[in-house]
Amino acid sequence: MSSQPFLFGTLPSANSATTNIDGGPRGNQDPVGYGVLVERDDGTLVELKGLLAHATNHITEYHGLLAALEWVAK
Repeated sequence: MSSQPFLFGTLPSANSATTNIDGGPRGNQDPVGYGVLVERDDGTLVELKGLLAHATNHITEYHGLLAALEWVAK
């Protein structure tokens, strides 16, 4: 099995994916949310999303990143 370079070592090409992460508030005091779209090399899509009570745009995006990393770890 061939491997491609990865930031922390090598990742088998059969397990690679592209991840898009976004987050943001709807208003100043409204609940906020994040969304993650993972596209595997075979074209399958995985959607992750979540709501938070109150946070800044940056915090919601960090939560999206954490959700993606937790998904990868599983």
